[in-house]
Amino acid sequence: MPPKKKAVDSSDPVSRAVWTSTCDAILLECLQKQKENGRMTDNSSWHRQAWTEAEKALSGTELKTGGAKKVAKSCQDRWTALKKDYVMVKKLRDNSGPGISGFGWNDTLCIVTASDEVWDAVLKSNPNLKKWRKKPFPLYDDMHDLVVGTVATGDGVFRPGRRDDATPPIIDVANEGDGDDSDEDPISPVVR
Repeated sequence: MPPKKKAVDSSDPVSRAVWTSTCDAILLECLQKQKENGRMTDNSSWHRQAWTEAEKALSGTELKTGGAKKVAKSCQDRWTALKKDYVMVKKLRDNSGPGISGFGWNDTLCIVTASDEVWDAVLKSNPNLKKWRKKPFPLYDDMHDLVVGTVATGDGVFRPGRRDDATPPIIDVANEGDGDDSDEDPISPVVR
């Protein structure tokens, strides 16, 4: 009978990969190459070979960062975390989402900007955004290039019962005109 595998203790720093900004940059550079090679799916997932290449690209970084070796699974987990960070920063940067307005972006520092009053108001209803008050996200542009059009950000979401500028107007073209429908296109759309 083979010996039982020892359970991984997530509190043990050697059993978890440690990610630095340099490691993140290596990961994104590798994924950009994988995207160019057609190894990205339509929903911002990646083919298995992309993760194998990421593992190779990050081989040996654990010697500088400490922690466990970065394997395909830890690269996938890091990508998922970076996508979540990107979506949060994008909402702030684009002033999108319920109760989010008054934010800007400092291109030099790669950080979301707002007055203390704006931050205080937003953090009351969105405390999970607190880390972005003082933390830069220098990977924003690289992440944007990788995920634009493939990650759900809530932009353009339809909210039934809510009228705002994003909701198209209700047009009833069937009842418009002078009553003579003879030269109208018989397949005219009617939006109600």
